[in-house]
Amino acid sequence: ASGMVKGLPAPGSVTCPICPRGCQVILDESSGECSGNNCPRGEAFARQEKEHPLRTLTTTLKLEGTLPLLVSVRSDKAFAKEYLMEAMEKLRPLTIQRPVRIGDVLAELDLGGERVKMLAGEDID
Repeated sequence: ASGMVKGLPAPGSVTCPICPRGCQVILDESSGECSGNNCPRGEAFARQEKEHPLRTLTTTLKLEGTLPLLVSVRSDKAFAKEYLMEAMEKLRPLTIQRPVRIGDVLAELDLGGERVKMLAGEDID
């Protein structure tokens, strides 16, 4: 009953992405009680999401030269959700030179005093 539901989540709930179940977790602010989670990770996620939401950024960066013109990248760690747009603005003008290897650090960003590295997600010669 607390598994993945179709449509929009219920008001006041968050969908937990930690495991494939996708529980709809509701954190009652007045009592501090948590419901709808099938494991302790769901409760931990809901509390973290309420207090300080974090996100891992995945995107693409431009490559110099011929096809392919893009390389996939991801942040090395989750960072404050409020800095997602700032990160994208800093990444937009970058053009990466070839070759690229999985795990290469293609950019380093300063987001709210925290250093976040953007890592290559594929090999490109």
